Amino acid sequence: MQYYQRVKADTSYFKIISDVKMRFLFQVAVFSMEESYFNNGRMTYSNFFRDVNGTRKASRQTRAANNNYQAYADGKQVASYPGTIEYNVAHLYCQEPVNIRSVYSDAFQQFLVIEKVENHKYKIRLPDGNYNHYSYLNGICYQIDVHQSLYDLQIVMN
Repeated sequence: MQYYQRVKADTSYFKIISDVKMRFLFQVAVFSMEESYFNNGRMTYSNFFRDVNGTRKASRQTRAANNNYQAYADGKQVASYPGTIEYNVAHLYCQEPVNIRSVYSDAFQQFLVIEKVENHKYKIRLPDGNYNHYSYLNGICYQIDVHQSLYDLQIVMN
């Protein structure tokens, strides 16, 4: 997993790349990329895609349009959201969600509730029934515990 963050003046760019290979009964390779752009603390665009064994399984974009957002999946508009997106999943890696109640998921194209589990540890329940725990040290995420129906895994940041 790779995480990039670039901040210049009033703009921010985030990028998360995940390249996972697993073996159950057969080899499964999952490559995903998520990127988002912010201007003056407001998300202006996000892009997410996931390939499984070389085949595109998800392609999603969210675009700011006036005072709302348009969400697209596989090139078709699927939702519209009023307001401003100021905190998305990419922020979870570099900023502890103190006093933040929800996070926009570019992958699921919806807001997810942030539940404080204990000091510096938060739980995000995903719409597919899975969940992740995010643990922080000095405001930066150092560990993510991923709980999926078929497996659990732990991501430890260097």
